[in-house]
Amino acid sequence: MRADAEGFSLSLSDQQKAAIAHRGSPLILKGATGTGKTTVLIEAALSRIAAGQSPDSILLLTYGRERASEMRDAIVTRSQETAFEPLARTFHSLAYSILKMRTGDNYREIVLLSGAEQETFISQLLDGDIEDGYKQWHDGLKKTPESLGEPLQTQGFVRELRDLIMRANERGITPDKLAELGHQLGEKYWPGAADFWKRYLGAMTLQEVLAGDAKVRIDPSEIINSAINYLRVNPELLAELRGRFSTIIVDEFQESDPAQRTLLSLLAG
Repeated sequence: MRADAEGFSLSLSDQQKAAIAHRGSPLILKGATGTGKTTVLIEAALSRIAAGQSPDSILLLTYGRERASEMRDAIVTRSQETAFEPLARTFHSLAYSILKMRTGDNYREIVLLSGAEQETFISQLLDGDIEDGYKQWHDGLKKTPESLGEPLQTQGFVRELRDLIMRANERGITPDKLAELGHQLGEKYWPGAADFWKRYLGAMTLQEVLAGDAKVRIDPSEIINSAINYLRVNPELLAELRGRFSTIIVDEFQESDPAQRTLLSLLAG
């Protein structure tokens, strides 16, 4: 694939042209890094818009806000059509927009915790664990005379614990399953992390109750699964989104996790 200096006149292979023209069934593009897969996806979106399809009926998903912005700009600069929805977005952005869609009197506004807020909350709970005799944490994480500080309170540990919870959530792994996997795989710290995770979820629920503002507080690791559950209990909203998005394009699909693929499957019907 070759492009001129402005990047608008492309020399495409026959396979790439066929991919751009493809309609009516799922299609997977394979190729090494730098072979133009993302460009073909952008051209596929532009081809549909040029043929009269509404930009708002195309859902283009990618990873990272910067990549989404680049793809969005690449389409907007070459299309004369106006879109009311972002032309490209991340999975988390999509999930957040779904959770913001009102579905009736029982709708509750969501508040998305930032990474810093989540780490502060985890650190506060770990303070309580230390005061309560370390709960179920492994002996290797308990302070000893040789320790330079509380192992549970190092910034690195707090971030690793947050990351473990996020990755487990993304893969649909429950706290009980995480503990089971820890025993099976010899990951000695996972059972304690799983026990902590249960307390974390309980504390999050209690925080909502005490806040008294009817808002739902969720952390970034829960947002995809929250959107999935939201669609499952609101079939009319799911039907609306399925009708809206007649084309779904995913950049770097191989990077998707089970939760993201479940969300895609729901929307694709």
